[in-house]
Amino acid sequence: MLRVHFHHEDREEFWPDGGMWRIVNGPATRQTYIDASAELMRDPSAFLVAMLRAVVEWPNSCRTVMTADPMNHRAWFGHAGCFLVTGSPEDCTRLGWHQLNPNAQRAANQAADLAIDAWHDSVRAEVEAGMLWRSADA
Repeated sequence: MLRVHFHHEDREEFWPDGGMWRIVNGPATRQTYIDASAELMRDPSAFLVAMLRAVVEWPNSCRTVMTADPMNHRAWFGHAGCFLVTGSPEDCTRLGWHQLNPNAQRAANQAADLAIDAWHDSVRAEVEAGMLWRSADA
């Protein structure tokens, strides 16, 4: 089991100006973000590249999310990738997800799984050294 890591919000990379959790008003602006995130998620290769940016550019946020069991890691990486490329906040990305057909959703989930694997690979040395690991009885 991974040791849960928390950072003060000022060390979380997705927070400046509300980041991917900000509220966007105006139906036209919201629809622009919804459409942009859906379009990105429809292209699994571009979507993977976007999510890999989070692995590199948001190390603290990734560590917090990936060591928290209740988090939906696929969704979080999708939100992060869409925010980094399109600026879409989380709620607009979620709405964009519902514009995808089942095949596109499966392909996007497969891309997210590859991003998750890449994060695990990026911290493998820390896990092997016991820095991110805790015993079941700890």
